[in-house]
Amino acid sequence: MPTPPELPPEIWRHILSYIDSSVLLPICGVNHLFHDVALDHRYRRVWLGYISDARILKIKSLKDPWLAKRVKSLYLATGAVGARADASRVALPVSKAKSHAGYSDILSSFLPSVVRKRVTYGLAEDIIDGTQLDVTSTSAESLLPLLYVVLDQLKNVSELDIIADHTGDSDFELDFLRKLCCLFASRSVQALGLRIYELHLILPFTQFVGLKKVSLTLLPSPNPSALSADAFSQLLQFLNRIAPSVEVLCFATPDYGIVEQLSSSLHPMTMPNVRELETPLMFNDLGTNQSLDSKYPSLSVLKLYPWSPREGLTQSLGCLQLVGLRSLTLSSLGEVSVPSLFGNGSSGFPHLEELRIINEYLFSDNVDMICKFFASSSITRLELYLFYLNAHILDSTSLYFPVLHTFDLRTVYVTLATEPGSIGLRERQYPDWHVSVINLKLSPEAPEEIVHLLQRCIPNLHVVNAERLLF
Repeated sequence: MPTPPELPPEIWRHILSYIDSSVLLPICGVNHLFHDVALDHRYRRVWLGYISDARILKIKSLKDPWLAKRVKSLYLATGAVGARADASRVALPVSKAKSHAGYSDILSSFLPSVVRKRVTYGLAEDIIDGTQLDVTSTSAESLLPLLYVVLDQLKNVSELDIIADHTGDSDFELDFLRKLCCLFASRSVQALGLRIYELHLILPFTQFVGLKKVSLTLLPSPNPSALSADAFSQLLQFLNRIAPSVEVLCFATPDYGIVEQLSSSLHPMTMPNVRELETPLMFNDLGTNQSLDSKYPSLSVLKLYPWSPREGLTQSLGCLQLVGLRSLTLSSLGEVSVPSLFGNGSSGFPHLEELRIINEYLFSDNVDMICKFFASSSITRLELYLFYLNAHILDSTSLYFPVLHTFDLRTVYVTLATEPGSIGLRERQYPDWHVSVINLKLSPEAPEEIVHLLQRCIPNLHVVNAERLLF
């Protein structure tokens, strides 16, 4: 019987990428390739949101440059570091045995028998090359020096996610972030995620240049106060540093005062390479909103969290003129009324293809207003959250979006019966509507017949996917 050909290393790397790390560790002993791939996947992402005893073991293992070079993504919470550093002792017990079953078992069954013989469950997770790491106690005072040594070893990190989660010691946070930035600013970090309570903590990150993706979240401070001019100058300094290179920019905050102040300060800055932008926006400054097209000339994907001013009129979404926009997501419309946002004018996005209005359940009259507003765009994919799916919804979408290809619907209720003064969904027909795919997310109370009904009344419909959700 001929020997089957060996799979190339690239195929094995792809196969092993789907297996849980608990299975990858025993595979280390099969051969050099499996050993190398298993360690790549085990150490690709280091998560230090909570520094447990097991995390201390992993941190200690990363003192080895041969392992540290494999880390590509680092998540770190200053609160976890500060809390652990304040502990009196750090006990490092031997890892307990774990039972692994299910998806990883299925994947493992496709491996050669020589590999499966090596896969034994219940092994301690922190065994590398068959030798258990030192589990002697580590003093709290030595934790920070150990962490700095390990961070200095992580030369290949390209994704950095930091949360300054208010330890109560702002000086500690600022000092730690300064040291962290000194280590990573000169490396090839491409993506930076930053969540902070105090805006002045952004100052150390002005050392970074060449970032491609930036996600900035300003969380409500435990001691809220008006943002100072110095705080804004530090934010603008950071944005100026990343402006020439950043391609994906995400900005979020639940604080009304921050949104109000930043709407006029954040967007006048030109960012020529930003393709994707996620941001809250106060619809009260016509000039600022109209200038977005010139400030983001490469923008094709936009996710907005619209806000209404507490005083004065809310500007219509029509004030935005983004001729290159291809995808628009509007989230949490509860902060602004639908008539004020869509009641006047029409869409300024002539090439818009994808429209998503999420996290706010809409009524039929709201949907009709939205469809009229975007009628001039060639929408091929639409996502809506609805209170009721009824005939009026399909009437509006089929009329104003005739070239729609994919329709994603999340609805609480479905109305099939004939309504007073109109024809119900059961009697409707849409022979000229070319929608091909409808993805439904339904409440448990939604009628079963909705899928067959849609297939009957829309002859061109090829696929209906239905999923039951718990509302």
